[in-house]
Amino acid sequence: MIHIVRDIMNVTRYRRRSAGLLLTVVVMLGAATTVGLVSGGEGALILLLGLRKCVPLLGSLALAALTGAVLLGLRGSTLRVPLVTMLLVVGAPTLLLGGAIHEVTITPDGRPDRVVSVG
Repeated sequence: MIHIVRDIMNVTRYRRRSAGLLLTVVVMLGAATTVGLVSGGEGALILLLGLRKCVPLLGSLALAALTGAVLLGLRGSTLRVPLVTMLLVVGAPTLLLGGAIHEVTITPDGRPDRVVSVG
């Protein structure tokens, strides 16, 4: 229930709840990203292999949710702008560099029967 005060929505009641929900989403996405990174290649569950392929996407969604939680939760604080700046300046390039690192398949001596996966 959103209360309307002078034709403007009053969302201050839900600011803390929304920030908590976004932090919960960040924890869940972080756990999924960690499980995706830790899961081995062979013999792993299909779901874990799918998470391994989506690590950059899960990381960027977690970064966006964390930035939103900071913006919602620290409304009147002086730490709001420096913390969001640090998140975006450090987090975005880290995700871009992490997404650029991928598994490369090499066939030594041009023989297709021997394949080495690096990454």
